Amino acid sequence: MLPPTTTLTLTGASVDLAVALARAPGDGMAGRGLTLDDLCKLLPEADPKAVDEAAFELNALGLVDIQRAIGKQWWLRLNQKFYEQVDHQVMGWGCTTEDDARTLAGLLLADEGHERTFVLHAASGWEKRRFNPAFQLLLRFIPDGRVSREIQPDYPSSSVFLLADDKALLRRFIAEAR
Repeated sequence: MLPPTTTLTLTGASVDLAVALARAPGDGMAGRGLTLDDLCKLLPEADPKAVDEAAFELNALGLVDIQRAIGKQWWLRLNQKFYEQVDHQVMGWGCTTEDDARTLAGLLLADEGHERTFVLHAASGWEKRRFNPAFQLLLRFIPDGRVSREIQPDYPSSSVFLLADDKALLRRFIAEAR
């Protein structure tokens, strides 16, 4: 596993596939698995063998997760590391997922109403593709017992409940950027 400070350099079809995956519609969560055919539709000019190799290169770097079925069938899903390392570069958001998580932490601290995720999402003004990875990163600072595990399709969690010690951690997280 690569430490978060390691810089990854992609080349060839791996770059093309990473860019195509970042630009493809999505909600910033794992979503449904993509087959080789799905990936080839994202890169219609590319040789399917090169797309197959690129998918496994991204998997080897930990940027995607590939699940196999019996035989040659497999499905690729984007993971948190992909969103944190690739999306902001391709989408031109001007800041990293970690910076976005700090922005969300500030919004959470500013108003208890933002503890409901849909309210926090609305306050951010971002599309789900940008919001969900930043929110997922932010959840690392909140103990499991204070993070809703309600199963729903829109967000990594439907709400959080912050105590004073959680707020102190979030303030420190925000301060680390300065």
